[in-house]
Amino acid sequence: MSRTPRWLPLALLLALVPLVGWVFARSDTPVAPPQESVSTPAEAADDALPKGGTGVVATVFHGSARCPSCVTLEEQTRETLKALFPKELASGKLVFRSVNAEAPEHQHYIEDYRLTSISLVVARFEKGTRKDWKTLQDVWRHLRDPESFRRYVGQETGRMLNL
Repeated sequence: MSRTPRWLPLALLLALVPLVGWVFARSDTPVAPPQESVSTPAEAADDALPKGGTGVVATVFHGSARCPSCVTLEEQTRETLKALFPKELASGKLVFRSVNAEAPEHQHYIEDYRLTSISLVVARFEKGTRKDWKTLQDVWRHLRDPESFRRYVGQETGRMLNL
């Protein structure tokens, strides 16, 4: 009776590693951004400020290629702001936008907000001057739990709005 060589199971396992890597890589394949427009046109004026220059701007900064999680970040942020701050959005005290930070005209945001990856930044302006800002770094931790995401983004945005 022939025995299976001791190295064969290991060789088969190692042969599967590239296949598994390929499957995981495919799960982050860039997708087109959602077709729905945001409350302020995406990629709008570089200096989209709240009405009268005073208020809060919530910006999702992304790159040209967008993975499903990046699209989800934008969608959940938009829905959270619409649900929790409808009056502020309608009055212009709160502005939401999505900006491709890789576009040449927007690359200054990388330094302005010290961006290192796809980010949600909430910034408070007074009379056209940025007074405070915060990168909501924990959005990725809350992304797969919409209620937790809503609480976190709502709380941080409310703080900037002084609510």
